[in-house]
Amino acid sequence: MPAAIEPPVLVTEIQPKNGGTLRTSRGDTPDWIEVRNPGSQPADLTGWKLIHYQGRELVEDRLGAHMKPGSPALVLAPGEYRVIFCSAIAEVEPDRPQFHFRLEAVNGRIGWADPRGRLIQMFNSAWNNFPSDTSISADAAGQTWGVSAKPSPGQPNPPPARPLKFSAVPKPERQAVMLLPQFGGRWTASPLDRMALPLIRNKKK
Repeated sequence: MPAAIEPPVLVTEIQPKNGGTLRTSRGDTPDWIEVRNPGSQPADLTGWKLIHYQGRELVEDRLGAHMKPGSPALVLAPGEYRVIFCSAIAEVEPDRPQFHFRLEAVNGRIGWADPRGRLIQMFNSAWNNFPSDTSISADAAGQTWGVSAKPSPGQPNPPPARPLKFSAVPKPERQAVMLLPQFGGRWTASPLDRMALPLIRNKKK
């Protein structure tokens, strides 16, 4: 997967319980996130990943699995805000990228990663019993978050009505190399999760 451009695309608004703020052409009301391209160059969203944590469980999905890279629906112009639906329905709208899971949950939080899996944003706290048609919104830098009673999908966000004391800045990942002689010198960059990641064999000289 290609590396993300710098500065990377940011999540700037989340509506985990959309009751009527946004509707599709056939009347569905999927949950959604809003992303913004803060850079001076177009940004391709192909392969960007959203992770939804629900307690100890998580679901995740990537954008553009069935679309060509560079498709207009996946490219954000400099400074552009874009709404991406989150729905378990197979196709919310034709030719619109979406994540194939719902955000609504008793409690939840999200992670946002670039095509190579680098965490760009990771919430350190979960939302709980989120009210319908209210959003969690941020400033243009995606740093200062709060609750907004009037969501602004696809547009700059007004100052939130109630600030939230949580951060979306990811913690540095712990990485290490673990040598496994019994497997011919294979190694992994994440020994704590070695059963879930492929091990790579070193080339013999």
